[in-house]
Amino acid sequence: MSLKAYLTAKDCIFPKTHILEKLLDLCLPFNGSFAQLQPACERLTPMGHEFRYPGDVAEPTPEEAEQALTLAGEIYRFCQQQLKTLED
Repeated sequence: MSLKAYLTAKDCIFPKTHILEKLLDLCLPFNGSFAQLQPACERLTPMGHEFRYPGDVAEPTPEEAEQALTLAGEIYRFCQQQLKTLED
């Protein structure tokens, strides 16, 4: 997970969680621009719980799956960019 990678690079201890908003809140004191990821995190967190284990819950629709991939890619690319700036 890219948010956890950023927190690790900042030597920040984070809880074991799949709730992206909690991880995002830990990133904000280091870099306020992470706030732009709030909508993506809010949308992805429930999807991670709903569709994590197959069988009991309906599968995501193709549209939901595409949206999740798009949002996850947005978070990944942003975190990747922030990690590169730490290396410079």
